Order: sequence, then C-alpha cells, then structure tokens
Amino acid sequence: MQLIPPDLADRTDVSVRWLSGATVTEVTGQDLAADVETQKTLLAEIGVTARTKVGLQGDNSYLWMVTDLALAELDAVSVVFPPEFNDRKIDDLIKDYGLVFYVASDAGPEALTQQVSGRNDASVLGHLTPGQHKARTVENDPYPVTDDDHSFVFSSGTSGAFKGMVISKLGVQDQLKTFCEAMAVSASDHLLLFMPFSSYQNRSLYYGALAYDVEVAVVPATQLMDGLKKFQPTFLVAPPIFYEAVEKSIRAGIKAQSGFVRAVLSALTHTAQALRPIAGGTLSNAILKRHYGAAHNVFGGQMRVLVTGMAKIGTSTLRFYQSLGLPVLQVYGLTECGVVCVNRPGDNTVGTVGKPLPGNTVSIAEDGEIFVRKPAPQTSRFFHFEVTTEDTRYEDGGVYTGDLGQLASDGTLTLVGRKKSTIVGHTGVKVQPEPLEKTLEEHSLITTAVLVGLEGGRTLGVVLQSPKMLQDQDRQRLEQTAKGIVEAGAASFKNHLVFAHTAEDFTTDNGLLTRNLKINRRAVQKTFFPQSNTAS
Repeated sequence: MQLIPPDLADRTDVSVRWLSGATVTEVTGQDLAADVETQKTLLAEIGVTARTKVGLQGDNSYLWMVTDLALAELDAVSVVFPPEFNDRKIDDLIKDYGLVFYVASDAGPEALTQQVSGRNDASVLGHLTPGQHKARTVENDPYPVTDDDHSFVFSSGTSGAFKGMVISKLGVQDQLKTFCEAMAVSASDHLLLFMPFSSYQNRSLYYGALAYDVEVAVVPATQLMDGLKKFQPTFLVAPPIFYEAVEKSIRAGIKAQSGFVRAVLSALTHTAQALRPIAGGTLSNAILKRHYGAAHNVFGGQMRVLVTGMAKIGTSTLRFYQSLGLPVLQVYGLTECGVVCVNRPGDNTVGTVGKPLPGNTVSIAEDGEIFVRKPAPQTSRFFHFEVTTEDTRYEDGGVYTGDLGQLASDGTLTLVGRKKSTIVGHTGVKVQPEPLEKTLEEHSLITTAVLVGLEGGRTLGVVLQSPKMLQDQDRQRLEQTAKGIVEAGAASFKNHLVFAHTAEDFTTDNGLLTRNLKINRRAVQKTFFPQSNTAS
C-alpha cells in the first residue's frame, strides 16, 4: 500500500518536527523518504514479505512512524497493540495473532524493550539486524490476511471491552481523500499530533499530512501546551476533554480582566457574531482573533482548524470557542467506517456533527440507530469479537453504528447517544442518558455528569463531578438543581434518584474513561455505586 507520495524524496522542506523534552528534531521530506526506504530494506532482509503480520507496540517515536510506513510500503500488515497489552508476553502475542516478527518502540516502555533481549524473532526499533534477526514461518495463522488488509488494530469501544478490527487499504484511501478535501487541507497547513499512534486515527492523520504536503509536528501529551506555542500549528484534532480544560483556563483569564474590558469584549463578540451571516466566518473570526489574541495564542496564534469527536462535548463549550473566533468543528466517525460526517470550515452547525462526507449515505433505522453506507468502510471485518445487536456491525450492505441520532432535512446529523448506554427502567421505559448529561454539564459547578441504571432499573444513579469538593450546603443546592433536570427528562425515575459527588477527574488511569476517552459506565457504577447492579 503506497502511503509515501512519489515526490516525497524531492521535498527538501521540513516534513516532520519532533519534540522530546527541550529538544526539537527536524526531518525533511527527503530524509523521511530515505529513512522509510532503509527500514523497508531491513525488514525485507529479515524475511518480512507482503501479507505477513508484524507486531508493533510501544510509545510514539520517529522510528515507530517510519516502521509503520515501511510495513505499508512492503504490503506487510502491522498488528498494533495498545498500552493495555503491555503486560502480555511476546510469545503469546506472536502465537495468538500469527506474527512473523515483533518490534517494540525505541521510546519504551522499558518493560517491552527488556522482553525482546536475546530473541531472534523480535527487536527494539533501531536495533533490527539482518543475520541476528529473522522472520518466523507461521503455520495455521488464526487470522489469515487478504490483499486488502492494511493493519490489525484494537479498540476499547464504549463498554471498555476490546474488539479487534482489520483496516482496509481501500477504506483508508477513500478516507484520506474525502476528509482532507472537506477540511480544505493544503501545503500551508501544519498538523500537531500528541495522541498515541496505537490509535488508528492518529496514524491516518499523518498519512493524510504526507499526501497533502502538510508539515507534521509530534509532541508528547505532557508537552501539548508547549508544543502548541512552539510549533504554531494550523490544524489540531483533540478530544473534548482537552477543549473543556482549555476553556476553563481561558474563562478564568477573561474573568480576571476589569469590568470595563469584559464589557468591551462582550460587545465585540456580539458584533462579530452579527456579522457572521452577512460577511461570513472569515471576517468575523478575524475580528474576534484581534480582540481575543491571548486565547488564540494558547493554540499558537495560527490555528485554522480545531476538530473534535470521540466523545460527547457540551454545546456551551462549542459556542464559547466560536465566540472567540476559534470554532471547534465536531465530526463523527468510527474505526469501522472512518469519518462519516463533518462540520466544515465555513459550514459549522454547533451542536451537530455536520453533513456526510462525499460517498457516505446516512440514514436512521426505526429504533433511532445510525446506519451508514459508504463505498469502502475503513474496517473490512472484526476478529475475535462477538458482535451483538447493540454493537457496531455490518449488515444490509452497510454499517449499523450502534449510535443513536437524528437527521435533519439538509442531511445534518445530531448524535443522541449510544444504544448500549440506554437505561431501561424496570417498567420498560427507556432513558437515553447522554442528552441529560449534556444539560447537567452546562451548570458551572458540574464538570462531568454520568447517569447509570441501578437495582434492575428501579433507581437512577447520578454522578456529579465538580471542579472542587463542595461543602454540604452547596452540594444540596446542586443536587436539587440536578434533580429537576433529570426528572424533567426521565419522569419515570421521579423520586428514585441517588446522587454521588466527586472532585476526582475522570481519566484512563483510574478507569473512569476508556482508552478512547469515553465514559466507562461499568467502571463508574462500580466506583460510585458498588452495592447496586446496573440495569440490563
């Protein structure tokens, strides 16, 4: 599969910038092409051929990116293991997934690099040596490869359970073209990446950047804010949790201004918003950028496109960024389909995920589930994953996404929730938690809200996370407000609510978020309501 553009070897400008600590490494397109060719040769010399599978695991590194590209150029298939597999033995991974070879990232973690010591069928990137290392012969491959297979990946999904998916070459090619064109990507753009390459979304982003001659900057997640200032990107894809955290910081800065300054800024904001329908978003955003320069500088000062998806984001957060002239474009996609719908620069309907990309057809099933047809889905099939009617699944010539949505007459899609998260009361009444959670999160004292069914659907558990632990009186007032919101949308649970409060962040480390930064509802229930059972 060709991911390296034919002209990359002729590009003498910087193609990749890499931040590690205080050190910035710059690689030209010419050097990147040469490095991929070198790695491709090494892999071929140890016996990696087309339609053989190579395991790739560990933290982001330049060699990780180079090896991924080299495997694709060889038509070999990468099997990319996320951090949750770090405690698995290499012997088991090789056997379970039919690998001919395994490589661990030169960036660590150390537990992986130590495992490959002395092996001839595994190596740390940068230490691959023909003669010392040799690809295995695989007999009785548990997951045979086809000509269209590009990569085997893993997703934790919304339930936290892993599912394996096979990425399609045709699907990737379709995805890169339609998404990059919808976002008006050009050689003048600069893309910043900070999330793990084990998430396929981030790999597809640097594939698209190479195809469209876009400079890529890669930073560790812990240095994201430093990277934004240092590299001044024009394009960023980030989860809602990031935009919400930055929103708090910017609001605090605005609040610290004098009353007069705040009044002037407010007037300018209203003026710019009034001009938007008349003069378009470009003029409006330019006015706002001039007067909210400090907020724009948080993102480096040159940001053109901010994109989010992956999890729910509050409408108030989207409106806040639009008011600053920094519109966040909410998009909708799944690893199975690729990107389905997008809000585009200049065509951004706040609160929705926009319109389908060219070639995608979106409809709503009788039960509200989103159904997608596209010429080439990004994923061709699942492996070691038993699909249920609430999961994403391939049927009727398309993909049932497992998500619930509403479709406007102009094709604009609004997400409602996830079928799996639907709470079924003991009387059979169904409650979709996501809309209520979004409404609760509009409250200034609620950072995150999560609803779960308890006691077989007889009780509704409501978890409220606040920026800091509240005093009893404040907590009681907040509960009363929350009670009114929840009961208005879930009348069958009136007088059957139980509340839990926390100031602890929802993170992947404490298990309250999945690796894809979505709420792990099972973990929330076990953490905050350990004596109750979730509704089936």
